[in-house]
Amino acid sequence: MNIVTKVAGQVLAVGVARAVGEPVDLGGGRLVPVAIVAHAFGGGGDQGNGDVDGAGGAGGSTFVWPVGAYVGDESGVRFRGNPGLWGVVAAPLVLATGIAAAVVVRAARR
Repeated sequence: MNIVTKVAGQVLAVGVARAVGEPVDLGGGRLVPVAIVAHAFGGGGDQGNGDVDGAGGAGGSTFVWPVGAYVGDESGVRFRGNPGLWGVVAAPLVLATGIAAAVVVRAARR
């Protein structure tokens, strides 16, 4: 079994339940975590000149983004988002807006 196949088998076992936890029963309610889980991996090798094994390698990564949780109780089911997510989403937008504003101000001065 090559290294890529071995890594793929282990990585595919990681999901939302393994990344952020199983659903939890809370006094009269239930909390179900929601996350985005993505995997990337690859490998390669150099066959050399035919009589000597060449170099090779493999690597991979797993990305887990906790989005929020579904909360169910006597009043129904609702989604509660992760407040930290807004900072991750808003930061690039604020940066891009600031850069665009600076470009407009420089252009207006000319």
